[in-house]
Amino acid sequence: MSLDPLLWALKDSPTSDPFERLILITLAEKADSDGCNAFPSKSTLARAALCDVKTVGRKLAQLRQRGLIGEGDQSAARHIPERYRPVVYDLQIPLSWFGYRIDRVNEEREQKGLAPLTARSRPDIAPAPTRSRRSDFGRKRPVGNEEPAAEGPSEPTDSQSPLEEEHGGGTESPGRGDSQSVQGGLEDPQIAPITLPGHPPPGADPADVHGQADAELGAPAGGDGKPPRPKSNKRENTDRRRADRTAEQARLDQLARDGATRWWEHAQAEFGPWAGAKNGFPMLMGMIKRAADAGYTKQQIWAALLACGKHVPSAQQWQAALGTAAGKAVQQGRRGAAPMYDDAASHPQSEQQAAKPAADELLNALNSR
Repeated sequence: MSLDPLLWALKDSPTSDPFERLILITLAEKADSDGCNAFPSKSTLARAALCDVKTVGRKLAQLRQRGLIGEGDQSAARHIPERYRPVVYDLQIPLSWFGYRIDRVNEEREQKGLAPLTARSRPDIAPAPTRSRRSDFGRKRPVGNEEPAAEGPSEPTDSQSPLEEEHGGGTESPGRGDSQSVQGGLEDPQIAPITLPGHPPPGADPADVHGQADAELGAPAGGDGKPPRPKSNKRENTDRRRADRTAEQARLDQLARDGATRWWEHAQAEFGPWAGAKNGFPMLMGMIKRAADAGYTKQQIWAALLACGKHVPSAQQWQAALGTAAGKAVQQGRRGAAPMYDDAASHPQSEQQAAKPAADELLNALNSR
């Protein structure tokens, strides 16, 4: 993009309407410093000019006819597939417009192996044609239901109205007579008798009367006569589920915080101060929260902590201790490795294995200390 073609298209190009100006500016944005080799597609020009592709085609033809643009070297767009290849245009910026900048422009053209711009190749462009005025220019538009003024001279009329001519002038109104109305005075209105749904009028079908009563009471017409099922409000259900999840997370957070605090105080008293990383307590809270979320009870979690006997057990020790506290089977590791927890219980616990204390026994042992 070069600034010179953009300035010419924006300020000094003799365009006749906004569409031509916007299309020319978009071409100048893609052109070289001399205005050549601009080949945006018609859809790109339509989006920039806020118009239809057919309008772009008409405006490009008008710009070519008045000499603002011309077809350039089509090989500049040879890298685009032929079926999508747009037309390459050159902006015919007059030589006189460049001024002292023409030396730099011609030097760039010489480096590309092109001939310099001359007054013959880039002559001045005629001004834009004047726009014709609308046929109704200067006329007052009708307001509301006001009829537009008829064209042509109007016949002179005096201030005498036809009514005055008919009655011989003056402002007399036709005689009204006395104050009696044409209908002969006021009469008592006849009130139609009220027929209740339960009492059909004479000659009416009782089935029709019952159907009319049901319609007045709001019963659904047709079908089995049952009231329509209320529509479920998806938004309310979503909000309710979100509130339930929030409450559940708050409950798990509180349980993890209380359990971790209680165990941390116990571990400090039994095993001494924690000498690990600073995030030991948050790690312990996360382990307790995940165990509670997985369905382990408070007693099982506490029994697992007692079985591990550490401030923060490893993930493998924690899972194995939870499985033991929940009565799951534990697979013994090979070559002296730590025991592996098995949720599928595919390796049943051996009867010869020593029974470990239950969770209640561990809790009682802890309370007795």
